[in-house]
Amino acid sequence: VSIVRDVFGGRAMAEVMSLIMMVFMIVPIIAPGTGQLVLLFGDWHLIFVFIAVVAIIVTIWVARKLPETLDQADVRPFTVKSIVAGFLIVLTNRMALCYTLASTFIFGALFGFINSAQQVYVGIYQLGVWFPVAFAAVALFMSISAFLNSRWVGRLGMRKLSHAAIIGFVVVTFLWLSVQLLSSEPMPFLLFLAFFAMAMFLFGLIASNFNSLAMEPLGHVAGTASSVLGFMGTVGGAIIGASIGQAFDGTATPMVAGFFTVSVIGLIFVLIGEKGKLFRPHNHKA
Repeated sequence: VSIVRDVFGGRAMAEVMSLIMMVFMIVPIIAPGTGQLVLLFGDWHLIFVFIAVVAIIVTIWVARKLPETLDQADVRPFTVKSIVAGFLIVLTNRMALCYTLASTFIFGALFGFINSAQQVYVGIYQLGVWFPVAFAAVALFMSISAFLNSRWVGRLGMRKLSHAAIIGFVVVTFLWLSVQLLSSEPMPFLLFLAFFAMAMFLFGLIASNFNSLAMEPLGHVAGTASSVLGFMGTVGGAIIGASIGQAFDGTATPMVAGFFTVSVIGLIFVLIGEKGKLFRPHNHKA
C-alpha cells in the first residue's frame, strides 16, 4: 500500500487499489483448481513446494524490477523518536483514523464471512462438495465490483462511490437481517446467496476507496501510515470476524446481524470523519 501511495494519490490510487483488490478476490476462485492441478503430480506436500517456488519467483522479480518509490525528501530516520512521531501523525489525523476504523469494521464482515462460510453453507444449507463453488461465487462478485470501481472512480470520485456503497451496504444488510428474522426456518438458499452477493459487491466498492481515503492525507509518511493502518485493519477485522464466527448458533442470524452491525458502525465513523457531510470533495486537511 505504501508503494502505491508513493506513486499514486487520490483517485489514481483508488483505481490501482481496486485492481489489486480484484486480483486478491480472484485468488479464492482459482486456488482450489490450482491446488487440484498441483496434486496431480504428487501428494499434499507438493502444495507447499509450489507456494515456496512462487514466493521465490516473486521475490526475485521485485528485487530486479521494482525501483525505490520513496522520494528522498520524505525519507525518515530509522529511530524510535521518528517512528513514534510517525505513529502520532497517523493516529491524530481525523480523516485517516476514521476511515481506518470504518474500514476495520467493514473488513470484519469479510473475516466474519470467512469464519462462518463453512458453518452456513455446509451446516445449514448442506452444500457438501459444492461449498467451494458457493464460496468462490461470492468472491467473484467482490472481484467484479473491484474492477468496476477501477473504471468508475476516475469519473465519480472515491467519496461518491464509497459513500453510496456504505449506505447501500447498510440498506442491504438491514433487509437481509429482516428477512432472516421473519422465520425460524432458513431462507431459500438462492435468496440468501443473492443478499450475500449484493453485500459483497458493495464491499468491493468500499474497501479500496476507504483505504485510499485513509492514506490520502498521509503521503509524507506513507510507509508508517501503511503499517499502522494495515495493522489496525487486519487485527481489528480479524477480531471482529472471529466474534461473528464464534456467535454461530446453528442459524445464519449471527452472521447477518454481524454484517448489519459493522455496516452501521462503519457508516458512523465515515460521518465523523466527514463531519456529517457525505459525497463532498475534500481539501485534504485533517
